[in-house]
Formats: sequence, C-alpha cells, structure tokens
Amino acid sequence: MKAEGGTAYLEIHHLRQLANGGSDTIQNAVVVCPNFHREFHFGSCKPEQTQKLYQEK
Repeated sequence: MKAEGGTAYLEIHHLRQLANGGSDTIQNAVVVCPNFHREFHFGSCKPEQTQKLYQEK
C-alpha cells in the first residue's frame, strides 16, 4: 500500500499482544501490510499462525 506522496505504508504487529504481557520490542514485532494486520486481529488468522511467525523470527 502506498501512502499519500508515494511512500510505502506498513504497520507493526505485536506477536504477543501488549495486553497479554508482550513486550514493545523488535523481537516481539513483525512488519505487515494493513490488510494482513487486520486479518491478525479481526479475521480467521489462528493463534498457531502467529506462533509460527514468532518462531521464524
């Protein structure tokens, strides 16, 4: 996704949510597109998929 002005627009997803004791660090974060970020929070993305990302990081 491009922001106004043509720069790339990305979001950060916390692998372990801050509300669940996750840290606000690079080790607990992945860069995702806005659509994928919404999928993590509101879609059908399963917790094990998030865990797989955490292990691959």
